[in-house]
Amino acid sequence: METLVIQQNPNSPNSLTSLNVTQNPMLKILTLGGNKNLPSIDVSMNPVLSMLNIGATAITSLISATILY
Repeated sequence: METLVIQQNPNSPNSLTSLNVTQNPMLKILTLGGNKNLPSIDVSMNPVLSMLNIGATAITSLISATILY
């Protein structure tokens, strides 16, 4: 999977509280907009991740990989 988009439905009482994307080495784009109950995310094992959008979330902890150029 190269792209993962998880958008919270504002009319739904359900909410994402955890997400494990640590073993997805092909993930390039991750978008998590509107998930207000998601406190942290670990993207450390995603070496080709080039875009991370966490707008309108409650994320206070982000674990990322060291990017070497």
